[in-house]
This record gives sequence, C-alpha cells and structure tokens, in this order.
Amino acid sequence: MLTALVVGRGQPLSIDSLIEEVWPDGPPRGAVNQIHGYAVRLRRLLADPHGRLLRTSQPGYELRLDVGDVDVDRFEDLLRRGEDALRGHDFESARDFLGAGLELWHGAPFADVPMTLKLQAEVDRLEERRMTATEARIEADLALGREAGLVAELRTLTANSPYREGLWRQLMLALYRTGRQADALTAYQELRRRLDEDLGVEPTPALSDLHQRILRAEAGLDLPRDTPAPPNAPVPAGATVQAGTSPAEATDQLDRATNQLDRTTDQPGRAAEQPEPASSPNSPSFLVPHQLPADLPDFTGREEELRALDALIGLPDAPPATSPVLVAVDGAGGIGKTTLALHWAHSVAHRFPDGQVHIDLHGYHPDAPLPTDAALDHLLRSLGVDGDSVPRGVEARAALLRSVLSGRRVLLILDNARSAEQVRPLLPGTPGCFVLATSRDDLAGLVARNGARRLTLDRFSPATAHDLLRSILGPRRVDDEPEAALAIGEYCGGFPLGLRIAAERVARRRSLSLADVAAEFADPSRRLDALDVPRDPTAAVREVFSWSYRALSPEAARAFRLLGLGPSPEFPTAAAAAALGTSRTTALRLLDELAGCHLIEPVHVERWRAHDLLHAYAREVLTAEEPPQERDNALRRLLDWILRTADAAVRMLDPARRHLELPPAQFAVEPQTFTGYAQALDWCDLEGSAFLPLIRIAADSGEATTAWQLAAAVWSYYYLRGRAAEWVAAERVALDAARRSHDDSGEAWTLNRLGVAHRERGDLDEARACFQASVEVRRRTSDRFGEASSLDNLGSVFRMLSRHGDAIDCRQRAIEIQREIGDRIGEAGTLSNLALSYLDMGQLDEAFDALQRALEIQHVEGDEYGLAETYAGLGTAHLQTGDPHTAAEQLRRSLDLYRRRDDQPGAARALTRLGDALHASGEHEAARDCWRDALAAHARCGNSAESEVQARLAASAADLAHLS
Repeated sequence: MLTALVVGRGQPLSIDSLIEEVWPDGPPRGAVNQIHGYAVRLRRLLADPHGRLLRTSQPGYELRLDVGDVDVDRFEDLLRRGEDALRGHDFESARDFLGAGLELWHGAPFADVPMTLKLQAEVDRLEERRMTATEARIEADLALGREAGLVAELRTLTANSPYREGLWRQLMLALYRTGRQADALTAYQELRRRLDEDLGVEPTPALSDLHQRILRAEAGLDLPRDTPAPPNAPVPAGATVQAGTSPAEATDQLDRATNQLDRTTDQPGRAAEQPEPASSPNSPSFLVPHQLPADLPDFTGREEELRALDALIGLPDAPPATSPVLVAVDGAGGIGKTTLALHWAHSVAHRFPDGQVHIDLHGYHPDAPLPTDAALDHLLRSLGVDGDSVPRGVEARAALLRSVLSGRRVLLILDNARSAEQVRPLLPGTPGCFVLATSRDDLAGLVARNGARRLTLDRFSPATAHDLLRSILGPRRVDDEPEAALAIGEYCGGFPLGLRIAAERVARRRSLSLADVAAEFADPSRRLDALDVPRDPTAAVREVFSWSYRALSPEAARAFRLLGLGPSPEFPTAAAAAALGTSRTTALRLLDELAGCHLIEPVHVERWRAHDLLHAYAREVLTAEEPPQERDNALRRLLDWILRTADAAVRMLDPARRHLELPPAQFAVEPQTFTGYAQALDWCDLEGSAFLPLIRIAADSGEATTAWQLAAAVWSYYYLRGRAAEWVAAERVALDAARRSHDDSGEAWTLNRLGVAHRERGDLDEARACFQASVEVRRRTSDRFGEASSLDNLGSVFRMLSRHGDAIDCRQRAIEIQREIGDRIGEAGTLSNLALSYLDMGQLDEAFDALQRALEIQHVEGDEYGLAETYAGLGTAHLQTGDPHTAAEQLRRSLDLYRRRDDQPGAARALTRLGDALHASGEHEAARDCWRDALAAHARCGNSAESEVQARLAASAADLAHLS
C-alpha cells in the first residue's frame, strides 16, 4: 500500500485502486477495513498521527511529500541538472550531478514488493531513466578523456542492453581512444550480427558512419585530454536545457544535497568502499546478515584456488548471468575446505551488500545431517523472515527462500554438506547470489544437474606446509630446524588441520622443539598414519588428534573420552560432571585442561564445544579404552542427570500439570535447579536440540524406562516452543521403547502425550487413535487416574471435531472415575473443560453449573492453576451470554492467578480473552492494551497464538480508522 501511495504521491488514490494494488490476485473479505487499518499503521510508522502526510482524501487516501523526501525525486532533480550541465559543456559538474543521482540506486526498483501492471509500468519507466542517466554520465566521462575506465562498464551494459545503440557507440569510442581500434571494429560487427539475427535490421546510419570513421582512423575521433568537448559533441537523447543555475551554484547545491547521501554504490565503474544493501538493514522484509565466522589470521596457501574463485565472482566484461554462481568445494576431512571458504568469503564480502550467510549442514556429523526443512528454516530466519511466516514443508520453504533472494546479492556458505540432495533445495533461483558448498562428497549431482563448478582441494605441498608452520610459529623457529619442519609436514600428510595441531603444540610449550614433535610423529604407534587414507577421512582425523589425547593427564583423558557419550559436541559443565561422577569444581578443572590443548573450546560461561570431528574421535576412544561397565555407568549417570534436570525445568514451566513421579536416583548426580520461569526456559532452549537424540540413545542402550520418562519430562517444553515435529518423533521413540520392554505404564503415558502432540499439529484422527489406545491400556492395567485423563483429552478431540455429544460423554465418564477414586483436582479440571462443551451446545445453565462446581472444589483444594482455568472459562461463558463486564471481572481473576504462578502461557490466554471482553464492553483502548500485552507474552512463550492476537489488533485499528 505504501508503494502505491508513493508512486501516486500528490494525488488521491481511491480505496478500490488501493485494494487492486495491494491484492492483485483478488481481495480478501474485509479488504476495505484492512486498507483503513493499514493507513493507521502507516501514519504510526511515518510519525504522522494527525494525517498531514497521509491524508484522508475522497475517494481514498493521498500521500503528500516534499520533493526531497523521495529518492526518485532527488534522482530526477540530479538527472535534470546533469543533463543541463552536459548541454552547457560543463562536463565535471555533469559528471558529479549524474554520478550522485546514480548512487541513489541500489538494486531493482520495488524488488521486495509484489508486482502489478501499474507498478511494472513505473518500474520500466524508472529503469529507462536510470539508463538515460548512465549514458549521460558516460558521455561526460568520454568528454573528460576518462575512457580507459569505461570499457569494462560498457561491456556489461551492452551485454545487459544489447539493442541500445547509444551504449555501443560509446563502447566503440572508448575502445578506439584507448588504442584498441580492432576491438572497436569488432564491437560494431558484434552489434550488426545481433541486430541481423535477432531483429533483421541494420545499425543506424549514425553508428555505421562512426564505424567508417574508426575504420579510417579519423583524427577528429580523438578528444584532447586538456580541452572540453567540441560544440557538436553528441548528447544523450532526451537531454534538456534548463536555464537559471550556473555551474558554480549547481556544484554548491550538489555538495549540500549529496552530504545527505551514502556514497556507496554498486554501479559499475564507480568506487565503492562499502556497498549499500539493496534493502535497508531495518527493513522488516529483509535482514542483512553478516554471519561469517572469523577468518584465520595466519591463512596460508591456496593461491590457485582463490584465483579460481575470484574468476567466478564475475568479470566486468563477462556476459550477463542467468543463474546464481554455484561452487562445490570438495576434499577429504581436515583438508581445509571450510577454512578456504571463509577466508575467500571475507575477502569478497563487500561484493555482496545484501549479506553473507553461513550454515553448517552437519553432513558428516556423528548423528545425522541437518534436515533440509531445518536448514531452510535457518536460512529464512537469517534473512529476516519471521518465524510465523515460515511455511511448512520443504518445497514451500524452498520456494520462499528463492523469492526472498530474488534480486539480491547474497553470499551463501553451505558448509559440510552430505550430498547434492541436501544442498539443492537451498539454492537461489535467480542470478546475483553466490553459493559456496563444502563437502567431503564430490557433489557430482550438483555439477551434472545444477551447473556447479567443482573445486577439489588437495593436500599441501611440502613448501606450503613449511610456509604454514612459519606463519604460526614464526620464521626464526622454523628456519632453525628446517629438516624437522619438513618431517612434520610429511608426517601430517599435508593436511592443514594436522599441521595446525602440531604447530599449536610447539607454540604452547616453548620447551618443545620441532624435532621433539617430529620424533613423536615418527613413532609408528603414534604417528598420524591414516591422514592419507582417501576413503576414511574421519579415521584420518582420529589419528591427527591422537598425539594431543595421549599428552593429557589420566583424569583429563577420561574426561575427553566421556565427551563421546552425548549426542551433541556442545555441553554444559554440569553434564560433564554427571558423566564423570565427580563434582562441578573437579569437572571444570579437567575441562580447562582440555581447552588448553584445544580439544574443546569455551562457548560461554560453563558451556563448551568440541569440533565435530574431535567429538567423533572421543566416541572412538570411549569405545576402545573405557571399560564397558564404566562406560555404561557413565551413560546412566548422564541420562539420569538430564532426566532429573529436565523434570525440574518443566515443573517450573508448567507447575500445575500432573507430572510423572520419578523413582529415587540410581546415582549421586546433582541435577540443576531453577529459580524461575525464565531460567528454566533458557536451559531448555540451550539443551532442547539434545532431548530427542538422548531419548534415542536411552532407547538404543536398553534404558527403555529412562527413554519414555525423559519424553514425559520434556513434552511441556516441546508444547511451549511449538516444536511439534521433534515432539512427535520423541514420543514415537518412547512408545517403541515402552512397548519393547512391555511397560504398560510407559505405553499409556506416552500414547496420551503423543495424542496431545498430534492434536496440537491438527492431526485429529491420529490424536483420537492415540487417546483411545491410551484409554484401553489404562483400563486394562486398572490405571483409573490415567484413564480419566485420557478420556478428558479424547473429549477435547471430539470437541474440535464438532462431535459435541461424544465430547460431553467422554468428560462425564472421566468425572465419574475421578469421583470414584477421589481425584478432586482432576474432577474440577474436567468439569471446567466439560463446561466448554456445554457452551458449544448452547446449554448455558449446565455450563455455569459445571464451572461453579469446579470453583468450589478448587477453592477447597487450593488448586490455583485450576482456579485460573475455571475463571477463564467463566469469563468465556459470560462473554457468550452478552455480559462482557462480568466476563472481564472473571478474566482479571484468572490473569492474577496465572501471574502469581508465573504461568506465562496461561497469562497470555487470559489477556487475549480479557481484551475480547473489554472490546465488547466498548473499552477499546483498554482492549488494545491487553492484546498488546498478550502478544508480547505469546512471543516470549514462542507459541502460535500470536497471529490470532495480531488479527484482533489489526481489526481494532481498522475500526478506529474507519470511525476517524
């Protein structure tokens, strides 16, 4: 809408025309109200509360801006001044005016706005004006004798606009004046061939005449460097003369105008210290990411590969690209693929003003490659796409990524890819972007199907290995022991990673000579003998790290081995202490020793990370050297720690829900404790990606009970964060483990949670089947408490399926069981849920009766969570019966209880309903305040209800605008 108003600035646009521009494929319901709502939001963004800029003007809205407020107007003014100066033979001023105007351009006009017929016409007009300015600026450069710097630019321009004869004339002149008569004649022949083959026409007589003059080498074609152009010097078509401004005044005005401009540009032929992104970093639709990890200060070698990459970035006189540039860098593990990619990326980052994105695809991670949908999610969020706007499914996400990258110049580093299939959905679809994928695989599919250029890295030559050692250790130390340095390079097999590890060892221990390290490597039992194995790079890396591992103290060596227990190379100190069976202080001391040897590195306070290859090596030495009983006990301690810490965290996140009562701890582990909701959620966010792999490890290692109990502990976190796919996967692993171990209790618990997960994803048939199966197992095992819970959940699915009679029946049966076993809190909760079904059926008396009975029980039992839920239900009931004032009173009680328990999801729901009640009672501003608070609370919880609240706010704003 803002685009339409800016294009049509200064004139009223009707509501109908705005609707047509905003929704070219057809308007939604309520489009008129949405237009009014957008107007209110635009006034807020423009700091225009009184509508002085965005005016309500029959038949719609009018945007009134000063000439200097819009870059297009500034461009047109500078273009007019440049053309005026050019016609007056003031070529320096012309060049400055036109250059300043062109610097206002950053990419294609309206690149991030859906295109309509009217907007496309404006884009075409602007592009034509841009070309007019470019030709005029080049004309000024030719008149000033600056043709040497124009040839490359004109090559690109004629390739992009092959029928624009003015550009070909300028190219021919520039070539001729730089002593390239033959190239100038060839350019003419190239144009003539194109026109004949494509259009069946000849060049214009003026261009043919220039060809003949060049052929004759007429002296008049050479322009003296110290004189202005002759009076009949050609002037671009469309140039006009405007009197009233002297060159001096024009120059002074230019200085004042361009002081407000950022002089960075990606225009060919112009200096660009820091190119501006095509979209502002503050744009809500496109974030400019700068994600490149740090470069190595002592990067050495790879000159040939760097030149090859430089050549692919695009030469000025190369033909126009029709697709993104894709390079596949392959080679053995530890060969330096990532190092090369990052070093080169830093050197050319300024060539990609729309950002640089790095993602580790974990292609050869010890567990599994990063799923394609997760990689797409990461890329989209990195580029500024809001999480709620990321669609489901690989195809939809890949299509959105291509749309976001269209027209952008972004450098994508797809690191550690497993296969061409993993990379292909992540590729842009249009030219401008550069993709660098690294892999141990040769990615032949990308070469064959996607036109990737392959760059295979080989081992360092002896000379380059020597240079790397000199760069790290200093020339004197290496030059003093040349034979030892040569031997280290040979024993490391030319692998950069091995060379760096050896050099770090010498640098850290000054008493250690190069000869000492060479002697250690020379020992066949300790040498890195597998570095040159072409088909087993992971094993080769194991040998690279063996010397460092052997140098550790026995306690630190055991600590390193036990790092292989966990699924992730990143871990907290407390987890290491649990695996080691020692105190946090002792664990911290051992981890510091490992960090000193660069086997791990600190991430932040008491959190560590090992390189994934080092993590794989830790797993191997764990299997090879740790006694089986000690290894099994360490795994049980780690699983017990994660189970009990997760249980403590989720009890803080969801204090009122029924939680599994864990058996007494088998080991003396110290689970982490939490003082509040935020701390518990932060811990879950840090460790959340490890929950599913740990559940799998527990199931695979025969710890079936721990597997399903851990899934039971963390499901509330999955619910809060909307991680439904992981949730379902975790519950399925847990269900299989429980069934294999014939654990009926575990099966029933897991079926119930799996049903909730399916319900939250909208898979209602799957949810119903899980709840029904859970009811059967619990009935068979006489788990009356659990049977009632599963029946209540089954009722929720029936309610969502609009099977209200079945929903009421399930919940009535659940209440009968709860009364039979004396589960008063469960009975009250089910009564509160039953009331919602009564409301659906229009049975208001029954609904209020159920809610009142629930309140009575919850008051007696002191169930604050239940009271909060029931007060919320009462608010909903009163709102449905047309009593918003009483509804608001009940919802405020609910909100107070949720806040007292620091239950943010509950508070978010109560705030949403309270806003509804206040809106219904005419308290519109108070309602909007509630919805804003609810929106913030939903955002903190990371759940999906944000969109519903945003819709309420948008509708309210539209109503307000309509009334104004």
